[in-house]
Amino acid sequence: DGIYAPPPLDLAAEQKTGSWVRQQILGGGINAAHDISDGGLAVAIAEMTMRSGFGADILVPKTGNLHGWAFGEDQARFVVTTADSKTLIAAAKEAGIEITK
Repeated sequence: DGIYAPPPLDLAAEQKTGSWVRQQILGGGINAAHDISDGGLAVAIAEMTMRSGFGADILVPKTGNLHGWAFGEDQARFVVTTADSKTLIAAAKEAGIEITK
């Protein structure tokens, strides 16, 4: 039924998002970044918090596939930290990069 199929690969989206994240890191807009392609969102957040010594406040969806949300290894997705979320969100939207807080 495809529920456990690997996520589709979109090399163009991967390159576009990865290049944008790299530009933001080099420009100081992003302080730290971790892709979610190896273990998913929950693993990426856990690894980032363990390395940094900071915690994370996460809003877990109340409906839907929690396993997929937490451990889905989607491509071209990153967890990032920034000192200025408004500016980063505006830059992402201007570049056509999907971003959520």
